Amino acid sequence: MLDFGAVAATPGGIPAPFGEFAAAVLAGDGPTAVSLARQVGALAPDAEVDPQLILELLQPIVATAAADSFAYSQPWLRRLMAHLTEPRFAPAMRKLTPPAEYALVWRATLSAAGLFAQLGATVPTRGFHLAYSPGFRGGNPPALAVAGAPSSPCPLSGASRQARTAAAAGQLS
Repeated sequence: MLDFGAVAATPGGIPAPFGEFAAAVLAGDGPTAVSLARQVGALAPDAEVDPQLILELLQPIVATAAADSFAYSQPWLRRLMAHLTEPRFAPAMRKLTPPAEYALVWRATLSAAGLFAQLGATVPTRGFHLAYSPGFRGGNPPALAVAGAPSSPCPLSGASRQARTAAAAGQLS
């Protein structure tokens, strides 16, 4: 993963707990989401947090993977930022602190969403999660039916698969 000069090796894709957390939020499973946040150190073991509040806070972010593709836009990004800064989420935001090993993944994810929104891009986000996030693959609900959306996740082409394998093995410069 490369983000403005910062580099992190993610040989198996995005770390499994990150994907498991996203899948739990997408499935509406607050207790599992809170448990996973505690497990990876994003939430202190003794922190009191409402699982429903965590779901409501993060649902708009993971909703991008609910269907086979998602149409990002500037209005969507503005709504997302307004949502994340709602005062009712302040207690949860203060208690959720991604561990250092997930900081680059989180930053790259948000940067990509911002770029897609600026471009007005329709992106096979669910396919990316399925291809690169083992944790998401293992615990996600089926894609929602969306009119006009492709019926399957975006398969990786042979060239993309080879590049991913080479990158995972550290063979790309």
